[in-house]
Amino acid sequence: YGVDIVFGGDNHYYSRHDVNGVQHITTGGGGAPLYTPSSSAEYQVAYSKSFHHCEITIADDQMTVLARKNDGTVLDTKVITHVPDIVPPTPDPATFSSAPSAYSDSDITMTATTGTDATLVWYNFDCTAGGGNDSGWQMNPVYNDTGLDASTQYTYTVQMRDSAGTPNVGTASDPANATTYGGPDTAAPTPNPATFSSAPSADSSSAISMTATTGSDSTGPVEYYFNETTDGNGATDSGWQTSASYTDSGLDASTQYTYTVQMRDSAPTPNVGTASDPENATTDAEPVPPAAPSGLSATAISKTEIDLSWTDNADNETGFKIERSKRVNTAFAQVATVGA
Repeated sequence: YGVDIVFGGDNHYYSRHDVNGVQHITTGGGGAPLYTPSSSAEYQVAYSKSFHHCEITIADDQMTVLARKNDGTVLDTKVITHVPDIVPPTPDPATFSSAPSAYSDSDITMTATTGTDATLVWYNFDCTAGGGNDSGWQMNPVYNDTGLDASTQYTYTVQMRDSAGTPNVGTASDPANATTYGGPDTAAPTPNPATFSSAPSADSSSAISMTATTGSDSTGPVEYYFNETTDGNGATDSGWQTSASYTDSGLDASTQYTYTVQMRDSAPTPNVGTASDPENATTDAEPVPPAAPSGLSATAISKTEIDLSWTDNADNETGFKIERSKRVNTAFAQVATVGA
């Protein structure tokens, strides 16, 4: 703070302490009952339990403090020469320890190199181009300029001053630039309208699958909505989902269904794109069961073996199940399978 001397009067005695060149004088001997000062206090250079007063003389850059008892005896004398602070904080010129940089579409932050001085250091961040805001003198070496325009370059300098009676102001730093981020996302994902990379097609008599062209957006993830537009029996829309593929199941066989797909981004207010052109797909026909075999015959070969034969009347079977019952009117149980 640039202080040379401090006076106090709460304790009823005289003492002077020299603390790193700063004089701390207690002058409390004006008439109240006296206290006994410590004879071994740290930094103490003079003390007296007596009624007294202090005489102060100032001439140019010197102050003389004379402590005198009521009978005129001099207790202590101290001459203080004030050396004015005429040097600004260092480094001079000032510098940035962290150059201006954007952290949103409307905010830029920066940090000055911490200044060194015998007194407290103050910082002024000046926006010299772009129309931003100056900080004004502040003790914090960090400054955030807010409320700026998106996608705009701003230029800043920083300078320092001390806390001397007449502050010593240093030279401003070299200018440094920063550009705010782009504005809010107001565009839907591309491609817009959406498209199918794999058009709807039947997987079976009850399911249709499809895949959208992968969307691109600055605010991800992109979500997809597959919509069956005819409200066909058993059809279900996907709802918004992050997967670009969808399978609609539980459909009717041999039935045409129509689908579109659209996309949206993950902005705070999602931007929804235009739906694709509609695409049709028809489920497969219901499978026809194989014709039942006929002419089943059983021939005993031994007491542990019976040979079976039959006529195969189908051309779309994949195999046969062999079932056996030990007696009439009892349940059959599968005992083997045979390929077609």
